[in-house]
Amino acid sequence: MIPNKVKFLGHEYGVMQVPANDLEGGNGEAWLKKCQIKIDRDLPESRKEAVLIHEILELIDAHFELELPHQKIETLEECLYVILKETGLLVFPVDGGKL
Repeated sequence: MIPNKVKFLGHEYGVMQVPANDLEGGNGEAWLKKCQIKIDRDLPESRKEAVLIHEILELIDAHFELELPHQKIETLEECLYVILKETGLLVFPVDGGKL
């Protein structure tokens, strides 16, 4: 289950599951200044988890000005998702605990 908030570098980010037409394209969006993450609510749960990881990677990229190409962020997302899921380490606290 996707949490409704996560902590990123000491800031609380709201995680909203929204209709696809509320997104500017893709399956999710992350807003560093607004402290928001939006995910397409109609995705399967496993896809939502992967999208949340992707959007957190986007926040890391933006915050630290890494300027990673989007393809590299997608690669990191898929690799991290598989590793975390298959090892049982992918656990999102329902109460929106620290991530």
